[in-house]
Amino acid sequence: MIEGGKVESGLYTLSAKSEIDMVKERIEKLESDLGNTESTLSDSEILDGFSEIKSGEAGRMSERKPKESNP
Repeated sequence: MIEGGKVESGLYTLSAKSEIDMVKERIEKLESDLGNTESTLSDSEILDGFSEIKSGEAGRMSERKPKESNP
């Protein structure tokens, strides 16, 4: 790990430590954003989608027909 070195970032020269801190902040924000999103799909719907993709039955999104949901 570089301590106190210089890293070119766009138009600015930043210390390696501040560059690493910025990356860590971005990662933490992305992780917290992921944790806050709620999927509207159930686990079984997600697994069905992966199974279709794996078997090659998925087709294009525009060609898909919506599945009937069982209440």
